[in-house]
Amino acid sequence: MHLCSGLYLTIVLIAVVLTVSDADLCYRKFRQKVGGCRGLMRKRFRNAESCCKKKSAAGYAQVEEYVEGRRGKKYYKCVSCEELKQDAKGINTTIHAVPQKPSKSHTTAENKVEALVMSGWTKWSDWSKCSVTCLAGVQERIRLCPSGNCVGEHKQAKPCSLRAYCPVDGNWGPWYPWDECSETCGGGVQIRKRQCNNPPPVHGGVDCEGNSTDTRDCGNKICPVHGEWSDWSEFSECSVTCGKGVKVRMRECNSPAPTYGGRWCRGRSIQQKKCHLKMCPIDGGWSLWGSWTHPTISCGEGEQKRTRSCDSPVPQFGGNGCQGAAVEVKKYQHRRKCPIDGGWTEWTAFGQCNAPPCERGFQLRSRSCSEPRPQHGGRYCLGRTIEKQECTNHEDCHKVDGGWCEFTQWSPCTLTCGDSLDISYRTHTRECNCPAPKNGGKDCSGEHFQNEDCEIAPCEKKPPVPVETVTEALIVEASGENPSEKTKTKSCVGGPGSGDFSDGSDVNCDQEPDEYMDPLQ
Repeated sequence: MHLCSGLYLTIVLIAVVLTVSDADLCYRKFRQKVGGCRGLMRKRFRNAESCCKKKSAAGYAQVEEYVEGRRGKKYYKCVSCEELKQDAKGINTTIHAVPQKPSKSHTTAENKVEALVMSGWTKWSDWSKCSVTCLAGVQERIRLCPSGNCVGEHKQAKPCSLRAYCPVDGNWGPWYPWDECSETCGGGVQIRKRQCNNPPPVHGGVDCEGNSTDTRDCGNKICPVHGEWSDWSEFSECSVTCGKGVKVRMRECNSPAPTYGGRWCRGRSIQQKKCHLKMCPIDGGWSLWGSWTHPTISCGEGEQKRTRSCDSPVPQFGGNGCQGAAVEVKKYQHRRKCPIDGGWTEWTAFGQCNAPPCERGFQLRSRSCSEPRPQHGGRYCLGRTIEKQECTNHEDCHKVDGGWCEFTQWSPCTLTCGDSLDISYRTHTRECNCPAPKNGGKDCSGEHFQNEDCEIAPCEKKPPVPVETVTEALIVEASGENPSEKTKTKSCVGGPGSGDFSDGSDVNCDQEPDEYMDPLQ
């Protein structure tokens, strides 16, 4: 029962809302942005309810509500049917919000609703949305008068503005003329442009869709190919090997060659430069012969000479010298032959070493006075014909290290008598020849002599020993001289021992004079 009462009350209230205003005009379209209606229906409707019940209706206007336009034209104020329905829903909600006590019967509920409806104005509805999304718009609210006897207006309006400026979407302007072709031949591109300025996008409007530039092919004819020079070749060799000449280098118009009416290469295809490697050689030339010299010999064969100079001209810059001799000689024979002095030949090689194996000896070499032989009273060669030198016979010789022989007998004491300050000693020696080192063998190690002190007694005085004169024969060989004899004396004073010769050399007074060897032995 309560559910049926509520549904009935709702239907009654909706009907009341839709019949509040008297609508004279009904429209098919409502323009939300500008708050106007379009598409007037021919049929006149009694009120707003009958207009907005039509599915094709979108807005209504009351004849009493209009604004004066330019030239006195009337513009009716149009209201959206959707807005009217929203306002009705607000009223329905308000009525349902009124607290009600549970009723016992259907008659009691109807009486209460009727009392509510007939009591005067309803509450104002909420303000509607702004009629536009940008610039200046209107917000409205309404209230209902169920009794029909209310005083005052049933609708209120106030200005609103969500944004100061409306967004304007961009639109392309006209295309500009095509630019010139990027190439006059060989294929190019033409470009044309347009701007998004009809109008330009402002206040958050959408930019123009599409490209701001457009291209097309152009200049498709074959281009003329102008000739270009190749690289220069290397310079040629100088045209002359001496003196002043020229060098040449070349290039060709083939990189590329001109085609399709192209230009020929500009400039020269040949280039020259001077060259001068060196001065040309000047060969020498002889002057005239001079006079013959006078003979200067008194015997035999002589010569006479005459000369010339290579100075007509002098050879220069690598030129050849004069061909032939600068001196001319002719023989001159004297009636008397000249003496010819003798001349030595070269020494022969030394002969074989004259010694047993591993022993020392001597070897000889010789020369002869035969280059030339002395003639016509000429002198004989000066010097020896034979020369000898010591040698070691290394044939069949092996390396032998040296070994000591036995010590000799002790020598006499150096003094047989003397005073207390004199020192006397005796010596004995040994030789490193048992065997002697040969052929690079090692020498003996150790001392080859030993000394020993002697006891001496005081000496007795003796008379002086007379001076002894010794005559010795010395063989002297010199150029053009004969062997001669020379004498020298030796003096032994103070008894046996050492003395000296008259020429200052030492002598042993206990020995006889030495024998002299033949220098050639």
